[in-house]
Amino acid sequence: ATQWQRQTLNLFLIFTYKIKMVTIFTKELISNLRTKYYNHISIYYFINSVLCNKMYKHLFEGADIVSSKLSYSFQRNNHISRYKYVGLLIRDMLYAPAILLGCIELGKPFVFMDVEGDDFNMNLENKLCIPVIVTLSEDCDTVGRLQKSYFLFDQFQLWNETLQIWITDPFKGDAEEENIYKDVERMFYAVQTSGSTGEPKIVQVPEKAIVPNINHLRNEFEITGDDVILLSTPPTFDPFMVEFLLALTSGASLLVVSQVTKASPYLFLDCVFPTDRTPLVTVMQLTPSVFMRWSPSQIQSRVLTTHSSLRVLALVFLS
Repeated sequence: ATQWQRQTLNLFLIFTYKIKMVTIFTKELISNLRTKYYNHISIYYFINSVLCNKMYKHLFEGADIVSSKLSYSFQRNNHISRYKYVGLLIRDMLYAPAILLGCIELGKPFVFMDVEGDDFNMNLENKLCIPVIVTLSEDCDTVGRLQKSYFLFDQFQLWNETLQIWITDPFKGDAEEENIYKDVERMFYAVQTSGSTGEPKIVQVPEKAIVPNINHLRNEFEITGDDVILLSTPPTFDPFMVEFLLALTSGASLLVVSQVTKASPYLFLDCVFPTDRTPLVTVMQLTPSVFMRWSPSQIQSRVLTTHSSLRVLALVFLS
């Protein structure tokens, strides 16, 4: 190893997520955000390379709209089991926190679907029988390519963007499934493995499994409301939920970077560690392959400088 590699190695934290079975509920962890962090910045994002932000009050206003619309959808379509997953087809991650928080407040488990991955979505449909899908209007074409038949039930505005709720037609097995799911532990969310080492598998995560992990990482990383956490992991992977919940349970801010920006090492670096303004990100988790797309000189001069805002760098491996 070079001297530079030896010097920076101790800054890397490589970890996996282990399940600890303790009953703690997410709604209890985030209940104080409405008062304590109401006027705190929840999301940083870019519009035409200009840095913008939304406060926690905007996040909760958006979440209230989502939860209200979803609640109405379930009430009017009583053939849908309340234990089933809400599918999310969201390309622009600016809207994801409000939608996720709306699902959490309503107690609905959720799973991210792939806007461009038809095979990925088909496996989710077959295994989870997703009856409700929330999507941005610009991503609704994906709904038409799904195996099931969905109809547009409702649409509404969230931060000047149109969101849609699609519902599947009822089928005769719904009543039986309702009885089956009553005895099943309530799930929080689900993710699907990439299938790179075999057939894709769906991992269903109960609330009591993920929350202790978040508590542990929040304490380990000493996350506070002053932190800015990079939200750049694809939402179909587990680490995305870690980034989201670390912020949501501590009052920290999220910096949202699009997958298009992340695809370019130069644009990604310029968004996260700019030279024309003070960097914001204090907590960042990346896969080693994404991190090493930056050259050693870029890492030395932009990421791991003595004046860097970054204090936690976590390298994670995606399954």
